[in-house]
Amino acid sequence: MSQVDKDYFAGVGVSVKTDSYEAGQEAAAIACGDIALPVIVFLFLTDEYTPSAVLDGVKKVVGGAKIAGASMAGLFTRNEVLTRGVGVLALAGKNLSAKTAMASFSENSAKKAGAKVGLSLAQGSNETGAIFCFPDGLAPNIAKAISGLYNEMGPRYVYAGGGTGDNLRFVQTYQLTENGVYSDSIVAALIEGIRFVSKVDHDWIPQNKTLVITDAEGKIVRKIDGKPAFQVYSSILGIDKDDSSYYFMKNPIGITDAFGKQIVRDPLKVIDDDAIVFVSEIPSRAIACVLEPDGKRSFALAQSLSETYKESKNPFFSLVFYCVSRSLLLQDDYKQEIETLLHPLSNDFPVLGCLTFGEIGAYGRVPLLHNKSICIAFGCEL
Repeated sequence: MSQVDKDYFAGVGVSVKTDSYEAGQEAAAIACGDIALPVIVFLFLTDEYTPSAVLDGVKKVVGGAKIAGASMAGLFTRNEVLTRGVGVLALAGKNLSAKTAMASFSENSAKKAGAKVGLSLAQGSNETGAIFCFPDGLAPNIAKAISGLYNEMGPRYVYAGGGTGDNLRFVQTYQLTENGVYSDSIVAALIEGIRFVSKVDHDWIPQNKTLVITDAEGKIVRKIDGKPAFQVYSSILGIDKDDSSYYFMKNPIGITDAFGKQIVRDPLKVIDDDAIVFVSEIPSRAIACVLEPDGKRSFALAQSLSETYKESKNPFFSLVFYCVSRSLLLQDDYKQEIETLLHPLSNDFPVLGCLTFGEIGAYGRVPLLHNKSICIAFGCEL
């Protein structure tokens, strides 16, 4: 699918070929269509593929274009949802410019890695456009990396993206640019010369009891209200450890921000001394609550976020970052939620979405790391 006018081009291609090189080449060829060379392509793949071979196949088609992408838990377009495949979004335009950057978490602290990426992207920037960010979803302190990036780039950009994944094996994820394939890293792309609109949100409802995170380090919460974390969590829900996996999926923790909005954090497992490991980090002294889902399954969140399309004015492509844990909780209904989200778009509108391990977006101007959320971004004509 593609959209073309005299100034802008966007195209999406997907391949389910089993050979990694051929899948990358086919997806890129479909995405690029008749365009000579794109300015930038976004590349997402599931973990059945060899990332380096996929990247080589894409580069065979797109030449010297900038590339930003990652391994993800699944892909979707306007017309299909795939648990296995390679997806490419190709962009071009007479005023469009792009650059990419990466930094290793193993060689830098998370915040320094984010700052390093930000410094690289900021050089020569007009302080406009959008930053799409793909940190390793298994790395610690991703939120600090996003903070480091923002500290260098500032509030004049739109921020979107998601944590990279490996189909829930929790072993290794991959981040990609035109320069190679990485792990334990953060990759980001800056696009300028077009206008962006992005929104992120969730549909979790806070329970009445307010909690204080009294002892936490990184992704591990040891004490809530001065007591072992799981003891407090389980007493609120009336459960024991045998039930924890189900309720961790159904009842995440909400961290209250300065404006009273809940930032969702997914519990992952119970460890020694009834501490809880979370998918994303939680700061000590944070105000929190246990969240519960909207049991109606009316897809009100998707309907609300779909209005972003109407508000965007002359959009010509979209990127969507959809939390993989929503798909686990909703099971087959998650496909209906995605269909509801994309319903306003025509069948040939270029949209590429992926199932992410944490979503990056801003309620206001400052980007944050979210769980169990949906982030949708539109690129628009000036």
